[in-house]
Amino acid sequence: MHRLNHTVVHFDSPTIRGMVNKVSHLVSVEAVESD
Repeated sequence: MHRLNHTVVHFDSPTIRGMVNKVSHLVSVEAVESD
């Protein structure tokens, strides 16, 4: 997260889920299909 409306893609992992849970009030998360 660097600026407003910045998009980042990460692989699903327990570490990333923990980070997202900490800032869930600041970010929006959605799952995408991998090819």
